[in-house]
Amino acid sequence: MPGMHPKCPMLQRVCPSFWTHAAKLKVPFRTQRAFHSAKADFITIGTNGTLLTRQPDIFIGDPHEAYIIIDINVGLTFRSAIAKQAGLSLTADPNKVPLAFHHDSRHFAHQSIPYPRIIIERDLPRQSVSNMSPATLWLWGATHCITLDGTPDHEFEESCRESHERLKGAMDILAEVGQRLSYALVIGHKFLCSPLICRDQDVGICKTVVELSIILCHLFFWSWYPSTLRNISAAQSAVRLCYPGMDGSTGQSSCKLSSMSS
Repeated sequence: MPGMHPKCPMLQRVCPSFWTHAAKLKVPFRTQRAFHSAKADFITIGTNGTLLTRQPDIFIGDPHEAYIIIDINVGLTFRSAIAKQAGLSLTADPNKVPLAFHHDSRHFAHQSIPYPRIIIERDLPRQSVSNMSPATLWLWGATHCITLDGTPDHEFEESCRESHERLKGAMDILAEVGQRLSYALVIGHKFLCSPLICRDQDVGICKTVVELSIILCHLFFWSWYPSTLRNISAAQSAVRLCYPGMDGSTGQSSCKLSSMSS
């Protein structure tokens, strides 16, 4: 799954001069990241001392990339099992767990204990002549990640976590507004498509809902998304089709949707 291309309109809109300065300074900037579906063997020790194996789905990068993405439940179970088996306290940084990647056997584990471990299908780039590379389990976000230390993928994950912690409050607000916007679009669609609407106050409600939806879309840049644009366009068309007076063409209603013009 490629990331944003450096020449995409969105990034140019955010900072049009960034790419010019980055090119002059020769700043390394990762513009895409591959996500390939794969399977892994997640081995833990059961209550009776037997080894338990399951095969969770993971994402892995290209051959030159040094990371895997795992399900949040796998990450939390991995951390809990390490703390239990090694008797370690991982409270110094609960979102980071030091691991080691063994290149010969292609598995991640804590340095002090053999299990739990995650075995992947192929080797990751060696960071030295050693068969073992230090790694980090990152426990944050909607998915968890394991990276080899000292790699661009490790730095990328660290930067993402810092940004996540710094912007979490703002993102929570945007998520809440996004939910309300979706609800407003649904309500607006129901009003606009209902054959029972015939009163001026109902028309006013439709107008208000759609106008607010459009304002929110532009305010929070959700107009980037084609599906949202289609919903808004359909709402505008429905208003003009069912209530031509709302665009000033018949005089049936005093309100006009000048702000809703495409």
